[in-house]
Amino acid sequence: MNPWLMTLVLAAGLSVFAYTAIQRVRLLARLAPEQRLDRIADRVRMLLRIGFGQSKLIGRERERSSGAMHFFIFWGFLVLGLREIVVFGEGYVHGFQEYLPLLDSHSFGGYLYAFVKDAFEVIVFLMVGFALWRRIALRPARLTLNGEANAILFLIWGVVVSDLLLDASRFNLIRVWGHDLPYLNHPVFGTEMAWAPFADLLARGIAYWGEPVNQFFYFFTYWGHVGVILVF
Repeated sequence: MNPWLMTLVLAAGLSVFAYTAIQRVRLLARLAPEQRLDRIADRVRMLLRIGFGQSKLIGRERERSSGAMHFFIFWGFLVLGLREIVVFGEGYVHGFQEYLPLLDSHSFGGYLYAFVKDAFEVIVFLMVGFALWRRIALRPARLTLNGEANAILFLIWGVVVSDLLLDASRFNLIRVWGHDLPYLNHPVFGTEMAWAPFADLLARGIAYWGEPVNQFFYFFTYWGHVGVILVF
């Protein structure tokens, strides 16, 4: 928790974003007007089928594997969006998640989300690896070796790896060295560690490196995660 530093990095990141967004809005404002409030039902169906369902990608017979890859990366980011609220909130309030309805220690939703997030982070990590292998090694004819696209994939890797290491080091600092850090804990639902098997497995692997290394991982991956998200 460091409200001043969090405010500083948020102000810097949002200022750059606002500047770039304004430039794009100015370009859009010069285009011919378009009616976007007609056929509401059709538009909602298309949003659900094409936007959320990614039907244009997973429906391609010749490249079904790449379509599934895009589907899981897309949904992984939707799942992780809620995590970012917790991470940024933690910069201001110790144990911020406890103030979120249905995600606190007394709600089953918090533990279910911990499991889904943990699983999706590993899935996204694997899908990004597949995407890089496909772009760099396989190089299908219709794909070009675009540096910006590769950089985005590495940034996605940075998001999921930093969050997994953040959870893993936090689990160790709580469980092994008794640090007063926030985590989910309930007499019926159990602990957050039990609902995040991949982060817990990683935690057991890095526990042998000792408390100072885990402290370094905890602080470095927290601010590193915040930085990568703001770069995005």
